[in-house]
Amino acid sequence: APPARGINVEYGHLGTIATDRAMVKPRLSGADEKGNPFVITAEAAIQDGKNARRARLKKVEADMTLQSGRWINATAEKGFVDADAGKLRLDGGIAC
Repeated sequence: APPARGINVEYGHLGTIATDRAMVKPRLSGADEKGNPFVITAEAAIQDGKNARRARLKKVEADMTLQSGRWINATAEKGFVDADAGKLRLDGGIAC
C-alpha cells in the first residue's frame, strides 16, 4: 500500500514578522494521495492567521516525483502551500 498522505515540517526557528507567525528555513516533506514523495523548502513561511495549515512561502524550492516516476525540481520567488488541500502554488519567476 502507498504511504499515507501527510506532511512533516522541520524549521530553523519560529519568530514573527509584524503580527504574523513565521518559520525560518522550513522544510516540508511527505507524500501525495498516490504515494509520490515531495520535499518543499523555503527561506521563510508565514502562516495564515485563520488556518495554521496554510502559509505564504518566500524563495521556494520544490522537489516532486510524478506518477510516471519522473522527478522534477522547481524554484520560485514566492509560493503558497495549503496542507489541507494538498496544494502548492508557485509565483514570481518560476524555474524548472
